[in-house]
Amino acid sequence: MQGSDKFFRINKEINFNKNAILLGEYEMKDTWNEQESLDIEAEQEMIVQAEQENWMEANNISYEY
Repeated sequence: MQGSDKFFRINKEINFNKNAILLGEYEMKDTWNEQESLDIEAEQEMIVQAEQENWMEANNISYEY
């Protein structure tokens, strides 16, 4: 194997590994963003439920669970 061929093969492997790492980081960010979205949605649902319960209590309306 000539020197330049060896250089290009090693450089190709380095670029492949770097791209694999970057892809992994993006996948982790997507997973984190998805989890954050689910957490925000759950929090919003709890806020809506608390507002409804507060309104019902203020208007003397009871609700059986």
